[in-house]
Amino acid sequence: MVTAGEVVDLNIDFDACSSIVQQGSGQFRLKPVLHAAEISLTNPVKISGTVVDSGTGDPISGAVVFLEQPVDGIDRMKMQTLSKSDGTFIFCPVPSETESFDVVADALVGNTAYSATITFGVPSGTAMGNIPLIAETKATPAKITGQITTTTGSAATQADISLSALQLASSTLVTIPPLGLSTPNVTTQAGGGCPENTDCAGYTLVVPATNPSFASFPVNSLQDYSVPPAPGPAIGYSVNAQAAECSSPSLTETVTVQPGGTAIKNFIFTGCQ
Repeated sequence: MVTAGEVVDLNIDFDACSSIVQQGSGQFRLKPVLHAAEISLTNPVKISGTVVDSGTGDPISGAVVFLEQPVDGIDRMKMQTLSKSDGTFIFCPVPSETESFDVVADALVGNTAYSATITFGVPSGTAMGNIPLIAETKATPAKITGQITTTTGSAATQADISLSALQLASSTLVTIPPLGLSTPNVTTQAGGGCPENTDCAGYTLVVPATNPSFASFPVNSLQDYSVPPAPGPAIGYSVNAQAAECSSPSLTETVTVQPGGTAIKNFIFTGCQ
């Protein structure tokens, strides 16, 4: 809260990835997503690190890194970035009033997917060092896809939908950064293939087909991260879909995935305005 006569410095972060929304027609539109927070210009608070291959130690370029915090029992993305060619990333500035964040990273390099690595409780202002990602034994990732429909209950209506793929780590549902040609933000529209009295849209989330590794900060070595179990016939996810304009604005469904496979999960939103 800013009082009369007070001067504060604000950082307004434009989240380009979250601002690109696929419409039911297959076209895209820009829906700007902005995050604003008070910062210090003289001593900006940041979180940085380097994403590396756990086996070779080589840096991973283009890894997807999320800065997350719990919201209603789910770790939600607050900021996101990609690692540079040397594996480094930086979030700067981060909200100065926030004590700590959870940092989640995964990657898709060519056809090789890396499972997510989660670091809980990273204090603001931390240089994390190396964050190891484990290459999947079966290299290709999985896809979760499906159709979303929205209706007032008796008539079709448009709605903006945000989708998240969640995995359980240390009793916390964590948002796993989607990979490749994912469409985590879509808008339903009228068109062929929609059930009667609904608007609809398709979505795709490309995800690692293995469980995540995780640890609480500080982390001293690779061995401090809990190594995920070997992939079985299927790995479990929860898929969360959010539609603020609808009577039940948040729906979560469980789904299992296999390396290189496609799992289908549909969502039906009613009471939408």
